[in-house]
Amino acid sequence: RLNREREQKRQKRSQESNEMRETRLTRAREQRANKRTAESVEKRESRLK
Repeated sequence: RLNREREQKRQKRSQESNEMRETRLTRAREQRANKRTAESVEKRESRLK
């Protein structure tokens, strides 16, 4: 019984860390996309000048 509780706690912790990793990856991906968009906008504006 004690073993099962410990196992459940471990699974919950690993699931939480997985979710944290997911959100970090998503955020990083979004930041890269934003950076790319900003760069393309700057190129377009410099071409217009």
